[in-house]
Amino acid sequence: MAKEGTGKRERFLKYMHAMGELFDKALSEHTVSLYWEALKDYSDQDIMKAFNVAAKSCRFFPKPVDLIECIDGEKSDKSLLAWEKVYKAISGVGAYESVQFDDPAIHSCIELMGGWPQLCQCKVDEIKWKQKEFENLYRVMSKREDHSGYLPGIFETDNAARGFKVPTNVKMIGERGEVLGIAGKELKAIEEAAV
Repeated sequence: MAKEGTGKRERFLKYMHAMGELFDKALSEHTVSLYWEALKDYSDQDIMKAFNVAAKSCRFFPKPVDLIECIDGEKSDKSLLAWEKVYKAISGVGAYESVQFDDPAIHSCIELMGGWPQLCQCKVDEIKWKQKEFENLYRVMSKREDHSGYLPGIFETDNAARGFKVPTNVKMIGERGEVLGIAGKELKAIEEAAV
């Protein structure tokens, strides 16, 4: 394990010195250490991607935050991609079905906006304002860890309120593997509660 971490740091040093040569910048040990601390939690692939993107797009030697943005993307890009999933689900699935997105931060945003059925039932002229609200919430909620596993639709909430057995028919939105990974225990708990 120590060898893997050492090898990773050595590869990182090669990337840093190559970038220094590319941008005609002398790098002190202290500067390299600061960059390492900022980037060490990312994979080799992510770090290489960041350096490659920076080499193609930066006019000046990139700061650590520039490299991190190359890896993570702008928060606004991620919030827009998340909204795209939500918007497609609103028109494709609708308010009656329960849904589960591959990004659980989406669940928290929609819950704060009043819930899945309420979002689906907003008027057409309100949708652009709902998008802005969602994107602002997403920038905050995506930093948190604790999110619900899915969003109940009208069928589920009405049947549960009337004391009927609630089926576990949840429409999965996004990358199937990601959704199934999130679902795990939560869907099993729902099935057990319905029995």
